[in-house]
Amino acid sequence: MSESSRSLPDQPSLRFLRLEARRRLTAGEFTALWEAYLAIAREHGFSSWTALKQVVVSDSQPDPDEAVLDHLSWVVSRLAGASQPDWTAPAGQELAEHFEQSFLDRDPDGRLIESLSMMARAGRLRDEVTVVTQRQGLIRAQAGDVRLETRGADEPPHRLRGILAYRAGKSVTDNRVAAPPASEAGHVPQAVAAVAEEVLGEVGLPGLVLAGVDDHGKPWALARGWAQLDPREPLSTTRRFPVYAVSMLITSTAVLRLAADGTRPGPAGQRPPPDHPARRRRHHRPRPAHSHRRPSPPAPGLRRDGSRPGRTDWAGTGLQRGTRHRRGRVHKRVRRARGTDR
Repeated sequence: MSESSRSLPDQPSLRFLRLEARRRLTAGEFTALWEAYLAIAREHGFSSWTALKQVVVSDSQPDPDEAVLDHLSWVVSRLAGASQPDWTAPAGQELAEHFEQSFLDRDPDGRLIESLSMMARAGRLRDEVTVVTQRQGLIRAQAGDVRLETRGADEPPHRLRGILAYRAGKSVTDNRVAAPPASEAGHVPQAVAAVAEEVLGEVGLPGLVLAGVDDHGKPWALARGWAQLDPREPLSTTRRFPVYAVSMLITSTAVLRLAADGTRPGPAGQRPPPDHPARRRRHHRPRPAHSHRRPSPPAPGLRRDGSRPGRTDWAGTGLQRGTRHRRGRVHKRVRRARGTDR
């Protein structure tokens, strides 16, 4: 620990320290949140914010989700300043305080840090973390125009196992989606129609289909918008769209149905037992011994004996194939030459 200039109160609050860091950042004392965290930690005699946080939460059971969010906030704040000219990439010791060593071993070249820093230099990654989903150590958040997904370790201090970062999608801005048509089937609740109208106006979707059942079990469906924008085709409740990559869903559904019916599916490649319906063979009636198959027709252009029609064996007749004679005279001379003419 470095030389201390401030002392922690008898019951320190991590929330209070975070608010202090935010307040000092807003006042312009620091250019990034991680700098405020580091300064507060050193003012209390600790080398890093992580060391200060471990001391503050040592007396109470830390919340894993809050710990994971704290690590993620540090990563975003640390890398969001990559566009500054005096910014330096975090060293390995800094990363080891917030990432699991197993993840750092899998990424020795620092591809994740380089990718996030490039997003920051492009203006997409900004120091404003908005949590989308937070449960059981899983955090889905958005920082600027970048979506972040991460999961913490099971054991304290719940360091990050990795980060999945990708650009967040933007709303559709197209004048053709204005004044969307509506199609209904059944009695659609008014609250559902209001939600569809609000979502189409806020998100800018080309089309939206909602379906459900009422209190009496009768189905209803609501379609708003367009199935195609060019050429324009209104979206209806009976519109069918192609569905891709559903083989996994179909397979898992079939396996669950078999398990629900009491049938245990075996490993791939294993033959079912002899009494299984799949092993039952169809019994065909034997063909009678006196029956004969119908002879197959000859090949095109051949007689049943394999010869070609209109062709004569001229061997030994002295006639050439190109001789122009009537068919009857030619065959008569052939028979005379063979001694078969009567």
